[in-house]
Amino acid sequence: MTFRRKLCYSFIFIILILVIVFGYFFVNRRVQEDKLFTDVSQITKINYIEKYRFPTSSVSGQYLEVEDYIEKFLKSFSKQASKVISYGEDSKLEKLLSVDNYSEDGPEFLDSIAYIEERESDFQQDMNQLLLYFDKSYVRNYISDCNLSSYYKKLFNQAMFHEGIYNQLFSLKEDFLDSSSYIAQIYEGSLDVLYFLRSHSSDWKIEGDEIQFSTEELVNQYQDLVSKIK
Repeated sequence: MTFRRKLCYSFIFIILILVIVFGYFFVNRRVQEDKLFTDVSQITKINYIEKYRFPTSSVSGQYLEVEDYIEKFLKSFSKQASKVISYGEDSKLEKLLSVDNYSEDGPEFLDSIAYIEERESDFQQDMNQLLLYFDKSYVRNYISDCNLSSYYKKLFNQAMFHEGIYNQLFSLKEDFLDSSSYIAQIYEGSLDVLYFLRSHSSDWKIEGDEIQFSTEELVNQYQDLVSKIK
């Protein structure tokens, strides 16, 4: 066998090896992508607010890192959502418009008003932070800041916006906006009641477990204010 023929065979052999290696690389990449989006389809079925168990991953390497970043994002959202929801479960706020609190903190209601104003401010800040998760620009910036190559960031972007995760997330926005309006109404309504009682401090008193007003008109005004927040 001549040297030239040996060289030709060697070259063909190398080409075959390269074809096999690159073929395996691209086939494996395709398989990993399919597995990734199969996992993503399970992630879209999760309730992103309630406590959940993240689906078991079927990928490895940086594909797994993509899923880890998705999980981190959703858990961060879940934590912020729970924080916002907790404002509607404020037992102290519920007691501010009680006879016991009227006796304890009235007629100026300095502590009660300060508490409501502080909670209202904190709620608005936390609500604004939560609403960021529904903003596509915020999500894209999150993806951009991840320590991933452009290829994996592209997969992350596809998983979020084309495979259902963002749509599932965005479907919750309207409920939170409704809750936000309701809680804001409670804060404002509670302040209206307390400022009303402060303005008419000489026209009401506590008898037994009831508040008594000096005129029927004041009774009606008080009841009207209270009815707006219950």
